[in-house]
Amino acid sequence: MRNGGITVRRKRKKRVWFWLSFWSLLAVLAPALSIAYVSWEYLHPPKKPLSVTPMAFHLDYQDVSFHSRGEDVTLKGWLVQSKEQSRRIVIFAHGYSENRASANVALHMAHVLHLRGIASLMFDFRGAGESDGKMTSLGYFERSDLLGAIDYAKSLGYRHIGLVGFSMGASTALNVAPDVPEVQAVIADSAFTNLSQYLEGNLPNLHPLAELEFMPKLAMWETSLLTGIEPETVQPIASIQKLRDRGVFLIHAAGDDIIPASESKQLYTASGSMNTLLWVSPAQKHVGTYRTATNEYLVRTSSFLAYHLNKELDDSQVVEHMMPNDVVTKVRLATVLSEKQSAW
Repeated sequence: MRNGGITVRRKRKKRVWFWLSFWSLLAVLAPALSIAYVSWEYLHPPKKPLSVTPMAFHLDYQDVSFHSRGEDVTLKGWLVQSKEQSRRIVIFAHGYSENRASANVALHMAHVLHLRGIASLMFDFRGAGESDGKMTSLGYFERSDLLGAIDYAKSLGYRHIGLVGFSMGASTALNVAPDVPEVQAVIADSAFTNLSQYLEGNLPNLHPLAELEFMPKLAMWETSLLTGIEPETVQPIASIQKLRDRGVFLIHAAGDDIIPASESKQLYTASGSMNTLLWVSPAQKHVGTYRTATNEYLVRTSSFLAYHLNKELDDSQVVEHMMPNDVVTKVRLATVLSEKQSAW
């Protein structure tokens, strides 16, 4: 009986330890799985339909499609030719959960660039607009998409390329530019410095349990395992240091509560180049500078792009393609904008 009692107590002890271990493990895994699920949902936002086309700006355009570099992912977009034959083009990269129209900012810029003799290519990243896919990777897979857009532009004969990105697209543009000699200018509106740090810092905004010290890293590991995304490789702050001989224009709203303006300030410091400009506007919303200072935004960005994309042209071509001065530009913009109120 004595041995039998000892055996029963041992079995009870094992069961207690088993259930203690089980519930302890569950207490850790359940929040981690919950956070991973929220992260998965965040990376699969619903596609926003296109609500406007370049026709709203009286621009002739072509519907185009091409593949992401090295992948069988079809991307859809619009090509807006310049007023005359040109080898200069600006490629737009939209933000998270947006599409090629980029809340009309890209379309307004395309109209002004058209007047300056520069073509525009607007396209949907994978998982957005009319392009293939359902997942957004915040700059990891989008790198291949933007490279595919550049390849497409080069196949059409364009050799002087500018990139304009917003938020996720801004960071992607900075990441891609060092590897493409034809990219002579980058405008990055509301970029982040480092995707891994950004995600870890912002997970608490998506899930309250992510405030626990170990949860963000665990959730990041789970998400990487499920999606193949490697956030640590998306580092615009490292890429911008390789762009010292190119034109870079960093734009940020001072009151941005999604990606703080301090991110662009860090990028500006890391650049250490006289070719890099920084404009922190008094706007209070993410990618809000355009809405707050529309005329100034269009004048500054179009002048910046025209200057850098004209660098390789001879003097006569520069005179032919550049507007006389920003006063004339403002007058023309005021006319354009007054005609386009319905497209806002």
